[in-house]
Amino acid sequence: MRRVLLCVLTMTLLLLPAGCAGQDRAEAKATELMELYDDLESCSLTAELLADYGARTYTFTVDASYDRDGASRLTIREPDLLAGLTVYWKEKTATLEYDGTTVETGYLTEDGLSPMTALPALLDAVRTGGLTACSAETWEDGRELLRLTFSDGGVSDTVWFDPDTGAPVRGEIAAEGYTVITCIVTDFRFG
Repeated sequence: MRRVLLCVLTMTLLLLPAGCAGQDRAEAKATELMELYDDLESCSLTAELLADYGARTYTFTVDASYDRDGASRLTIREPDLLAGLTVYWKEKTATLEYDGTTVETGYLTEDGLSPMTALPALLDAVRTGGLTACSAETWEDGRELLRLTFSDGGVSDTVWFDPDTGAPVRGEIAAEGYTVITCIVTDFRFG
């Protein structure tokens, strides 16, 4: 019995540093990704956005482009009824326009988060947010992803990245513990 206990204790002690080393690697990669996005000049992506207003949910497919020095934009592809609506944003200001008309979508949180400002909010979190957690995760499909969580008051932004390419794969924004935005990135390009 003493040998079994000694063997279990030894194995536990051997595995403990490996887990710590894995966390150190995740934190180092998180720092690298945050620096990459802080220096980011431009990128473009296609994503599916799910906005949960509690009593109702909406799904959008969008194309977005970010340009540090110019106007960034997000254009709705689906649903067909909204196809062509475009959001332009620069820094903290966003305007939703269609055929020259500004449109209001309604806010998901008290601080003005809407489905159309979710992608800039996630990008801002990675570039400037306070990292509160990071970990390496293996998804059901076998992909190894890096999960970064940023919190600011009652809002929490979580983004999963491909650690090899630095591309975002998924993002979630939670307000007061409830996920209000889910973003699934289907295509991402730097530059």
